Amino acid sequence: MNYKMIAIDLDNTLLTSEKNIDQETIDLIKKADEAGKKVILATGRMFEAAVNFLEELELNTPLITYNGALIKNKDGKVIQENLISDELTKEVVEFAEDFGLHIQYYSEGNYYYRWENNYAREYGEITGLTGIETRVKLQNYIEKPALKLLVIEEEEKRREYFKKELYKYYKHRLSISSSMETYIEITASNVNKGRALADLADSYNILPEEIIAVGDGYNDLPMLEMAGLGVAMENASEKVRAKADRITQSNDDQGVAKVLEYLLSCNERA
Repeated sequence: MNYKMIAIDLDNTLLTSEKNIDQETIDLIKKADEAGKKVILATGRMFEAAVNFLEELELNTPLITYNGALIKNKDGKVIQENLISDELTKEVVEFAEDFGLHIQYYSEGNYYYRWENNYAREYGEITGLTGIETRVKLQNYIEKPALKLLVIEEEEKRREYFKKELYKYYKHRLSISSSMETYIEITASNVNKGRALADLADSYNILPEEIIAVGDGYNDLPMLEMAGLGVAMENASEKVRAKADRITQSNDDQGVAKVLEYLLSCNERA
C-alpha cells in the first residue's frame, strides 16, 4: 500500500518520557515529508503547547489540537474549530466543582483553574505553559465557550464515578475521552481526532485507507480506527492495543521510528 499520510499523537507516542523526540525519529519524519507524505501531529494539547514540535520537525502541515476541537496552521490560521457553548461549559464546570474535582477550562490560547495545586503544577511542567488561577468558582469566571475542559484526578474510584456520571448526563451533548489515566477530557459533541483527521485527509484528496495513525491513548482510538492502518504503542493500555491493527515498540524505544521506516519502505515498493 502506498500510504500518503501519517498521523502521530504526541505524549507517550512521539514524545519520550523526557518529553522530547529522538534524533532518528526526527530524521525519518523529515525524510517522509520530503517524500511527499503528509505528516500530521494530532494531540489533546492546546495549540500553544504543541506548535513548537511542528517547528522542531520543520513541518508545514496543519496541527490537530484539543483532541480535534481545533485545527490550525503553524502561523495560527484557524482551519476548523468546534466549541462547547458557554452555557454548557459553565454547567459541566459546576458539576465537576460540586464533586470537589480539579477542572481546567481552555479558551483563546489560555487555560484556567480555580486553585493552583499539584495537578495544575504538574500539568504546567508537562506542557511548558502556566495556567491562570482564578481564586473564585470557575463557573463564575467563564464568559466564553470552551475548546476543552480537563478534569485531573489520581484516585481511580473518584475519577471513574465522575466519568460515569458525565456519561449519564452528557454523552449525547459532549465528547468524553482521555489521553492519560488520570485525565478526563471533554470537548464538543462529535469532536475527536478521527473526525479531524478525516477532514484534513479529505482536503488533500487522501482516502482513509491511505492513512497510518499512531497513538497510545483512548483519545487516539477514533483515528486508529478510521485510518487504513492503526498502530498502537507498546506502552498503550491493553484495551487500546486490542483495537489496533498493529503494535509498535514503546515511545522510549523508537516505536514511531519503526512505523516511519515501514511507511517509507511501502513507498519504495510502490
